[in-house]
Order: sequence, then structure tokens, then C-alpha cells
Amino acid sequence: MFLSSEEFEFDTKTAFFFVLIPLLSLDYAAHMSSVILDCDGLHAFSPPPTPAPLPEDPLTPPEAPPVPQPVIPQLEVPLIGDTSRIRVLYDRYLFLNFGGDDNLRRMVDMIDVQFIVERHIEAALVDDGYSPNSIIAEYRSIRGLIHSPRGRLMTQTTYNSYLTQIMREGTRESVPYRRVITAIRRLYLSFER
Repeated sequence: MFLSSEEFEFDTKTAFFFVLIPLLSLDYAAHMSSVILDCDGLHAFSPPPTPAPLPEDPLTPPEAPPVPQPVIPQLEVPLIGDTSRIRVLYDRYLFLNFGGDDNLRRMVDMIDVQFIVERHIEAALVDDGYSPNSIIAEYRSIRGLIHSPRGRLMTQTTYNSYLTQIMREGTRESVPYRRVITAIRRLYLSFER
């Protein structure tokens, strides 16, 4: 297994190789230690910060401020009686839907939503200080602005979205109420306060 001295030739190149490699390794190690020391002076290899200790008591999340409820004024006694209002809404529906869809369920659903939206708009106008007599005098125009601003019925989805806006954001933030207020500001409607 071992080589005998006769078989092993020891020449100068081999000796040079075995002596030079360890010397170069020592020189390289000395050079690298100085580089590492230089980097330590610059804090290039600083250890990660220790995590902050957790408090003994678990933190409770801060309470969110209460969500303000939407402002939806109500009238104890509406300006127009329910029977009269429903009759007018049915008549308007039949007139504006002439030759259109004759689905009874659609008609009833649409008039129910129009009825509720109209009462909320009416209550908000009174709550804003407009004279009830002025509101009644302009009711045909108000109804047109709320339910058929382009002279025709809108979709059931649109009427439902108006009711959803009122319930979520309050009457004054709804599209039909803003239409009425815009008409008042532009003097299309004249209300007394």
C-alpha cells in the first residue's frame, strides 16, 4: 500500500508545490482577517437587534370610534296621506309605462319603493326648514325629479339603490334628495322657509 522510497520520486516541483500552498494559505488568511477587522469598524456585520420583550398583559386593540348612524328624518304625520300618495304613484306608473312591461309584480315592487323614498325626501325637506305648504305646492315637480328625471320610469334596480343609499348614508346623501336640492338652488323649484 505504501510507496517505497524507490517508487516515490521527490522532485523540486513537487516540493515547491507542497511548501508554497500552505504559505499562500497563511498569507490569504492574514489578509482576510484584516479585511474583516476593517468591516467590523464600519459596523457592516452588526448583529440583528434583539426583539423587544412582549408585555405581560396582551394588548387590547384600540376601540374604533362609533360609526355615526345615518340621518333619516321622519314625519309623524306625512304631508300627503298614504292612500292619496299610492293612488298618484299608480297613476303615474300607468302613464309612464304605457305600452311597456305589464308585469304586476314589477309594478307593485316599484311603487312600494317609490312610496318609501318619497316619504323620506318629504321628511328631510321639512326637517331642513322648508314650508310644508311650499312642498305640497311643488309636489308634482318634486315627484318628477325623484322618480322620473328624464320623463320616463327608471329600472327597479335604480329605485332600490335610492332606498339603499337612504338607509346606509342618510336621506341627504341620496341621489334623489340631491336632485331636489339642486333644483331648489337653481331656482327650478321655489320653496318658502
